[in-house]
Amino acid sequence: MFQTRRRHDYYEEAERISVLPRPVSILTKPKESRTINEQSTTTHSNAPTTSIRPILMQQSSVSKVSSGAAVLTRPSSTSSLANNRASALTILNSLRSDRSQQSPRAGVAGTSSVQDSTTVSPPAMKAAIRLIGDNMEFTDYVEVELEYLSETNTNFTVIGAIGPQGTGKSTLLSMLAGNDHQDMYRHYAFRPAAREAVESCRHQSLKISIYVTKSRLILIDCQALFSTAILDELIRNGRRGITAKVVASDCYDYRIENHVQIETIQLVSFMMQICHTIVLCVDWFIDVDMIRLIRTCEMLRAAPLWSPDNMKFKPNRSVNLVLVHQRAKANDFEPETLKYRCELLKKFFADSKLNIEGSLNLFGMKHDVHKDVCMDVNYIPLADMRPRTKPDIIPIVQSQHTDNTSQMLHSPVIDYEFVLRTLRTNIQKLPKDAFALGDPSAVTERRWYTLASKLWRSTLTSQHITKFSNILSSLV
Repeated sequence: MFQTRRRHDYYEEAERISVLPRPVSILTKPKESRTINEQSTTTHSNAPTTSIRPILMQQSSVSKVSSGAAVLTRPSSTSSLANNRASALTILNSLRSDRSQQSPRAGVAGTSSVQDSTTVSPPAMKAAIRLIGDNMEFTDYVEVELEYLSETNTNFTVIGAIGPQGTGKSTLLSMLAGNDHQDMYRHYAFRPAAREAVESCRHQSLKISIYVTKSRLILIDCQALFSTAILDELIRNGRRGITAKVVASDCYDYRIENHVQIETIQLVSFMMQICHTIVLCVDWFIDVDMIRLIRTCEMLRAAPLWSPDNMKFKPNRSVNLVLVHQRAKANDFEPETLKYRCELLKKFFADSKLNIEGSLNLFGMKHDVHKDVCMDVNYIPLADMRPRTKPDIIPIVQSQHTDNTSQMLHSPVIDYEFVLRTLRTNIQKLPKDAFALGDPSAVTERRWYTLASKLWRSTLTSQHITKFSNILSSLV
């Protein structure tokens, strides 16, 4: 009797706690069950032994309820374990419902996005995501984030960039996406290589990445062509970077250098099938091996194995080719040099489906020095990008820029910002060959993505690329 009274006094001391600072999650099995009663503070009529007092729990600052604080009663100790679990779930559900009522994204914005999905344009990406993974698989990152692709828009432009390592492919695509050369690298749409990576000859881009802008411009970045850093990485890793399908098959040669070349052909030929315009970035004029690789990729383009009846893929579609000469010097802007190089490029791609002829050049920009030079090739030299200036010397740089404006009009070298602004607007005016036969409006952004996945499967299983790989292995 004495021990029972002492236990009773212990519970009386515990019941003096009336207000808790925030809801407490009980991780162990409780000895007594608890139930929620939000409408009445009276005890149950069938409660045994001692009188039951309600305990008020103060809601946290995140879940403030307008109807008042919840009331937690202490029932008898003879309740079952199922009631304990039910009461805990009731507490969690009440807290979640309180938070959902105050969250504008989960409530009003969520329903409005569903209702206005046909009228509101998809949001823009914050950064580029992978389209082709490390194992040469078509990733589902874009498929998970299909909200970035429209179901109804057919007026979109797909631009891809290829070129050797360190030629500024990712930087140029970031500029086309809307970045400024004064922005920090972490704000770029495509992350460029850091200075340490450039000095140690490491590559930044791997396989293929994609970025979608608000102006419905789809930008695609490809890994470097003829990259010795990629070859060195495969050699150091002991062929761990080579996919199991390639190693297990007999159609591809086991030499790593042949594997890198076949992988490059697969990536570039795939980009030629899914892009309207291909931008070839170089840091000096041209390389014969680069021209030979591009013509080989054009020859080995694959068509999808299957397509819907209402959307037949156009197999030999024309693709725009734009040559961008990065880090061009003063002699690269001379009119005679530009004219000679344009004639040379026309001969290289005379019988090609890659349309290099166009008005995307310095002559089309109406510069004073180049207005008398007739050029009809998509060839643009870009001067060196000016480094980021410190905030305390920005007024000095702006005053020097206004003083040199008159000198720039008579100098063959054109400012980087001026050429970039013109390139950003005129590159979307190039002709766009349809992806499908018949009605070009049948291909929306999401259908283009579905078509790209089928084209990638066809590229990996292409018999023409298999035969080319056998020829490479027989020549060595």
